Amino acid sequence: MRKRLGFGAGSVLLALASQAFVGPAAADDVLVDVVVTQGSLTLSAPTSATLSGARFNANLPSQASGAFGTVTVTDGRGLAAPWTLSAASTNFVGLSDATKSVTLSPTSPLTFAPATVSVSPASGGAGTATGASLVLAGAGLPIATGTNSLAVLDPVQYSFNPNVTFTIPANTPPQTYRGTVTLTLA
Repeated sequence: MRKRLGFGAGSVLLALASQAFVGPAAADDVLVDVVVTQGSLTLSAPTSATLSGARFNANLPSQASGAFGTVTVTDGRGLAAPWTLSAASTNFVGLSDATKSVTLSPTSPLTFAPATVSVSPASGGAGTATGASLVLAGAGLPIATGTNSLAVLDPVQYSFNPNVTFTIPANTPPQTYRGTVTLTLA
């Protein structure tokens, strides 16, 4: 003998009711914050440089020259805005006899020569180091410029190593003279 099991409308209602009390798996809302940061414009420069080759002469000026050292501008601003690097210098004071100094002037300039600017990555922008002659203490002049092309997301680095020449007036007493060059990035 067979017994017939019947599942009628009452069984279906019971199954639906049990689902209503159990409910779906646990869920919760998660807040997600997205932080967009502004990059910066930074400068890295050598802490000192030595210029050599000047010789004492009672009648003729002489020149001291040498590499300034690698200057690197990093532009991570994410803007196509240009930057300018300016240089200013103090007069040069004797280290062994501070009463002797060499004053910047049109006939005794501190000259930054033009230099090749290396841009990394190469598609990141363009830079130019045109150089300048500093002829007045404290008066800054542009020596390099650059612009980010916005072709890359990462910061762009612009590096150059300019040669610097200082013209020493005739009859300048032999000794080491020191000045301070201030680089300003804007």
